[in-house]
Amino acid sequence: MPFDEPEPTGGVRLYPKQLVGHLLMIWACEYIAHSPTMFSRPDKPSDVIVVDCVDLDAEGEDGQPGFLCRRQWWRAAQIIGSLRPRIGAPNPILAHMGQGVATMGNPPYVLNSATSNPQAVARANAWLSTHPDFAPSKPYEPPPEVETSHWSKPEDQPAWSAPQGGKATETMLERMARQATEGAARLPPPRRGMDEPPY
Repeated sequence: MPFDEPEPTGGVRLYPKQLVGHLLMIWACEYIAHSPTMFSRPDKPSDVIVVDCVDLDAEGEDGQPGFLCRRQWWRAAQIIGSLRPRIGAPNPILAHMGQGVATMGNPPYVLNSATSNPQAVARANAWLSTHPDFAPSKPYEPPPEVETSHWSKPEDQPAWSAPQGGKATETMLERMARQATEGAARLPPPRRGMDEPPY
């Protein structure tokens, strides 16, 4: 069974419903195919697009225009569809958050391109120029498995030991042969003249 990253609960969260009408720069960071919530239905996907988002209509922590929130989990279907092909792209999408026409239930959230608006482009470029070291978030990766073998080097590891985890996989006969060899190596060498029978 695959496991997903838990959805962040701390810090400031930006949801599409809070951003309607706002000018945004959005980097698509990751797609999670299945992450159900208490509201999920078994007949509909519970997928997520993970984004870095700069709200250019809000003030950032430095007092300048552009509030950055990293690794936001958005579940709106049309936004997922428009951003999923852009996962890992270095350049952001510049768009206004909007709402489409409702066919069933609430109107869907959509992204309306702002790249043809010179003022919007200038605002986005101003934020990027004041944050030259910004880089979009990388996809989540689980921590690497820790090698637990007590052998310091691979060549020190005996042939009967497992290649990972330090767990022996030798059979009973192999273990008895190894113990006999180790025991014989600890015996003192025979004294000269003592290797002949006394009769």
